[in-house]
Amino acid sequence: MRKCTQCNEIKSLSEFYKKKDSFTSRCKKCSNIASKAWQIAHPIQFKAGVKKWKDNNPDKVRAMRETWLAANIDRNKARQREYKYGITQTEFNKMMGEQNGLCKICGMINDGKALTIDHCHKTNRIRGLLCSQCNRGLGIFKDNAILLLIASHYVS
Repeated sequence: MRKCTQCNEIKSLSEFYKKKDSFTSRCKKCSNIASKAWQIAHPIQFKAGVKKWKDNNPDKVRAMRETWLAANIDRNKARQREYKYGITQTEFNKMMGEQNGLCKICGMINDGKALTIDHCHKTNRIRGLLCSQCNRGLGIFKDNAILLLIASHYVS
């Protein structure tokens, strides 16, 4: 048992952070409150400290990022769609519903993968959701409608 110097409560040692040979004088709760207050009061020093830690621990940063990404796959994809295309998860789900989860060109399901957002590279206007093969096909033809028509006549 130990008395916290901040809140003056007597608590078990498990409620204190461990130092090398002893425990901190403040309990975890009081330490966290004080730490957060310091971060808010000293944002420049806090950011510099975080940057220094990240620079000194690239392997830990990479492992933490990979762990977070693995645990938040859908959330990360939604963030990427919103950043890249300006489309929210709700709007994406609405488009999926309108297309019944099928590719807008071939009408197939994308082999268990999410459909990709097809957009005009000149105007950034979203045209629809495509399977990865149809999306790559449009890319190979450089989104050129004339080339696609010529190819269509060629295979006919």
